[in-house]
Amino acid sequence: MNKKQLSERDICTKYITPALENAGWDLTTQVREEFPLTRGRIIVRGKLHTRARHKRADYVLFYKPNIPIAVIEAKDNNHTVGDGMQQALGYADMLHVPFVFSSNGDGFLFHNRIAADVTDDGIVERELALHQFPDAETLWQWWTQYRGLDDKQNALVTQDYFSDGSDKTPRYYQLLAINKTIEAIARGRNRILLVMATGTGKTFTAFQIIWRLWKSRAKKRILFLADRNILVDQTMTNDFKPFGSAMTKIQKRQANKSYEIYLSLYQAVTGNEEEKNIYRQFSSDFFDLIIIDECHRGSAAADSAWREILEYFTSATQIGLTATPRETKEISNIDYFGDPIYTYSLRQGIDDGFLAPYKVVRIDLDRDLTGWRPDKGMIDKYGHEVEDRIYNQKDFDRTLVLEQRTRLVAQNSKYVMRITGDNEEGKAAVVLPDGFLFGEGTKTNLKRELLEEFNLHTIVRLPKGVFSPYTSIATNILFFEKGGPTEEVWFFTHPYPDGYKSYSRSKPLTIAEFDREKGWWGGAERTGRKTTEHAWKVSAGELAERNYNLDCKNPHEVEVNHRDPQELMVEYKGIVKQLDAAQQALKSELMACLGGKA
Repeated sequence: MNKKQLSERDICTKYITPALENAGWDLTTQVREEFPLTRGRIIVRGKLHTRARHKRADYVLFYKPNIPIAVIEAKDNNHTVGDGMQQALGYADMLHVPFVFSSNGDGFLFHNRIAADVTDDGIVERELALHQFPDAETLWQWWTQYRGLDDKQNALVTQDYFSDGSDKTPRYYQLLAINKTIEAIARGRNRILLVMATGTGKTFTAFQIIWRLWKSRAKKRILFLADRNILVDQTMTNDFKPFGSAMTKIQKRQANKSYEIYLSLYQAVTGNEEEKNIYRQFSSDFFDLIIIDECHRGSAAADSAWREILEYFTSATQIGLTATPRETKEISNIDYFGDPIYTYSLRQGIDDGFLAPYKVVRIDLDRDLTGWRPDKGMIDKYGHEVEDRIYNQKDFDRTLVLEQRTRLVAQNSKYVMRITGDNEEGKAAVVLPDGFLFGEGTKTNLKRELLEEFNLHTIVRLPKGVFSPYTSIATNILFFEKGGPTEEVWFFTHPYPDGYKSYSRSKPLTIAEFDREKGWWGGAERTGRKTTEHAWKVSAGELAERNYNLDCKNPHEVEVNHRDPQELMVEYKGIVKQLDAAQQALKSELMACLGGKA
């Protein structure tokens, strides 16, 4: 057999894989061939799109499942043994692994990034024969020695991931976020910040972190905080489902201390009055771990409700998750949590093809183009003198808010219709993610203008997956028209079809599904609308009291209260005891009536 005529795949099958097996690597749990790293950037051309070439490593070696330690890049035998090294080094950078190999079937070129610290000769790169490939324990001992982990720390770092028995593997950046967090906690770090772009799986990442810490018993009682009810409910029924009966949701201001995994809205455990602060029913050392989802929204401010909770449970390890860390003079994630231990940005997500690229429709006003300078001595509405300089687009809605400019964007149909593509009558609809509905700052100003200057008559709330595979986030269709102010807003929750748990590429949203909305809509004049299990209305006054938070929950959805089995058993025994007592009393009365005869 002429080795030069073999394909790259043949080289892998006939030479590289047997060398790994001979070195003691478990091909089932420790070796992954053609390991996918990225999906390939989405490239849009007009109305068409395609994907760039994805990245895939020929081999990724794992000490334990989901704990990568080495990369191998294979080439056919017409290449030299080291021709794949540069490509392999790039993959190793993505996975943050120290050991890199290249092979053409004749042997291996071994690049040891930590050689100076763990080997006697300190040689970084050397050639190895096929039978000289190092075993997993050797590489892991070097890696552990380099990081300075003791046996206790090493046991936590190697704790198993959750697996449902399928081949589902976290994406490479999720592996990095999870493993870096676990190692930081093993080293004793108690304040951790993870920055991951929206749509990249922060909740799944949080679940695997919690699972490994919980299973190892390093953290026994855990609190997961979010700021929206839908996030808590979806987390419980989806990513956190494997926790089963060990998990509960804190609600109705009741603190049941018999669980191990707690999920809660931060609004549900805080209040203006001391007796409403349910978290104080727990001792300050009750929780070992607290994870704060979207921590930029509340816990970043020193006087916020979330910060109050975190400071009460100060002995707990606390992990902040965010897509957009906030850094201002008054609000800082980094000030509290420290520098991010890992960052996966929107740009990275788009480049890797896990997120869809976006197209910015830029509409500039006169102030955007020419800038704005205040009159000398000008005072703002709070009585502060405005700094005398030229302000431009970088300043607007950040360091300076020109309310007339914001109002013009919301009022002027030229801008609104250019974005929505609506007709000349002034009717419009726009699709927006959930984040806009509860967003603050400039978003609050826009929502106020939308309610006061327009008639925001309907919001159709779409479930997750409508725009799958590009994003899985929930979205909303906002219908509005000229002729404000808004008196009331109708909400309509679009349900999944029977048998669906989510939408996907193979099971997309269809236009026929909107027949339910069409039948309810009430024609062009929207007359005869009725409250149903899917539809309800909220007055504009109530929305104003909510600080224009449009993230309104369906009041017809019934919350299922999963009570503690031990609590139910105690209650059951009490009822049985009462029944026994009643039976005995009845028996005594009957005997008395019968003259003492049974």
